[in-house]
Amino acid sequence: MLSASYAFMPNAKGYCGRPAFFNALKSGDWRKVMGELSKFSAHYGYLKLISSCNSINPFDKGAVEAFWIGNRLLDNVQRNGIADLLREFQSDGLISKRRADSLIENMPEGAVPHHSFHVLYVNSLSGVIRGNIGKLDRCRVGWGKVVAVNEGSADVLYRPLCGGRGNYFLGSEVEKRVLTSHRSYSPLRLGLAVGDRVTFHWDFAVQKIGRGEAAQLKKYTEKNIRAVNSCSD
Repeated sequence: MLSASYAFMPNAKGYCGRPAFFNALKSGDWRKVMGELSKFSAHYGYLKLISSCNSINPFDKGAVEAFWIGNRLLDNVQRNGIADLLREFQSDGLISKRRADSLIENMPEGAVPHHSFHVLYVNSLSGVIRGNIGKLDRCRVGWGKVVAVNEGSADVLYRPLCGGRGNYFLGSEVEKRVLTSHRSYSPLRLGLAVGDRVTFHWDFAVQKIGRGEAAQLKKYTEKNIRAVNSCSD
């Protein structure tokens, strides 16, 4: 259910997917959940791209972790595969042909189809985060160390996304409060403790991670930051 956990908060905010997704999630019926996740245009598009380049199912754990955290499966996706996905967004009416052509023409070398690429380069298909560094920071998958646990939330130390197009960077550590439960849903079945590493998406704690996973998330986030900073679009 990892893919659903990352999709939960943007869906709750009305940014991605359909309202029926939450009912499917509450039901615990994974087939219904997968059916709803397949309607998350960007999310599912990237999963299909990663999985097709690695001969696995779109909801395979490796594909899901590649997109949200980052792993070696991303290295098997070629530039033309990402371009094809952008053309698919255009043919589905999610972005204009002019926008798709511009994104493809100016696509930076070294970019990988990690969630940070979509946030920083493509931006949300709905346009809700474009040009707003605060929303970009909330939309990309953040990670940090828990310093306090509260009722329904936790305080974490993390490095925020700073700057702007052409000059994105991860800033110095600051403290941030993230929700651990919303609408009676929490993917953290065993809760959090001080010292845990955790990922968060739209200020919602999603997944406990280890040192290795944190390093992978940092690696692929910074890889796309460098790539996007190098391009002119």
